[in-house]
Amino acid sequence: FTAINNTSSPLVAYFTVIPTFENGGVSNTGDPVFFTITVNPTPVIDNVTETICTGGTFTTVEPQDGNGQIVPSGTTYTWVIDDDDSSSLITGGSASTAASSTIPGSELTLAAGTTTPQNLIYNVTAIAAGDCIGTFDITITVNPLGQVNQPDDIVVCNQELTTIDFETVNSGGATSYTWVVTGDSVGLSSSTSSVVDSTEDIVFTAVNETTDILVSTVEVTPVFENADTSCTGTSKTFTITVNPTAQVEPISSIVICHGQEVSDILFSTENINGTTIYNWVNSDDYIGLDSSGSGDIDSFIAFNETNEPVTSPITVTPSYDDPLLLCTGDPIFFTITVNPSAQVNQPDDITLCNGIDSSIIEFTTLN
Repeated sequence: FTAINNTSSPLVAYFTVIPTFENGGVSNTGDPVFFTITVNPTPVIDNVTETICTGGTFTTVEPQDGNGQIVPSGTTYTWVIDDDDSSSLITGGSASTAASSTIPGSELTLAAGTTTPQNLIYNVTAIAAGDCIGTFDITITVNPLGQVNQPDDIVVCNQELTTIDFETVNSGGATSYTWVVTGDSVGLSSSTSSVVDSTEDIVFTAVNETTDILVSTVEVTPVFENADTSCTGTSKTFTITVNPTAQVEPISSIVICHGQEVSDILFSTENINGTTIYNWVNSDDYIGLDSSGSGDIDSFIAFNETNEPVTSPITVTPSYDDPLLLCTGDPIFFTITVNPSAQVNQPDDITLCNGIDSSIIEFTTLN
């Protein structure tokens, strides 16, 4: 028969054997004998799974009766590490052939460069009285810590739509990011909520309404999550630099005569630090000024040999230049008007007699 014991304690059956001898129709009963059959329970223990972060310690395993488990009193355990591909990527686990009443937790660490969760599997042998043996597995999943690639420093212009995309080398779980912003206010706020993986970029409008460069420092913290276990990694920092809008002070329009010298036209700005570049365009180079240039306008001799004033619109576009980025601002406009030289048509000579009224003498001009 097949011995059965589905409890956690030994079952003992007591047997009484009574012999009877028969011959010639006569039965003779002899003295009974007694013996027992003891059936020890076999351990029936559920597999154990746990997820930890690399460098963490998994919980000591102490099997208990209940929920279908059979853990006879006095059960001891030995264990070996399953020889699978991931076991070589985890350090800290060890086999034990010495019988123990528990499987002690230990600190497990992923090998350097491991970017996905790995499993360490203990094949456990449970030994009860009478060398009744059961087996079960302890599977410890070791997550990598959160990781984020070093973000590049960002330099943008005021009111520029700016995108930040955090990236990680980790896989096999979800990486989320939170960040803290310190320094100047540039339009990006700190966030305690998270952006998951790279499915959502951070998009914001950079703001700098001042006359100087603004710089914020951003510290981003990655969190890797797998099997309801979150593992926080090392933070990375980067900067966001926002240049001010380029600006140039207004220039009064100029009216001058043909042949006269136009003084140097000097451009200036309220902005500080950085360098403001002034690019200008002259719509009519007939006035003696080049059609375009950069920087201040040097003095020149105004030119107009026509018979009427010549007005040329000048457009000046400022650009704020720091070592990394050029930001263009709104242009200003002014005019240079060059009047023609005064001119009078030659009057005819007049001869009159004494006492005779002259006609009206009218002076005229081609201008």
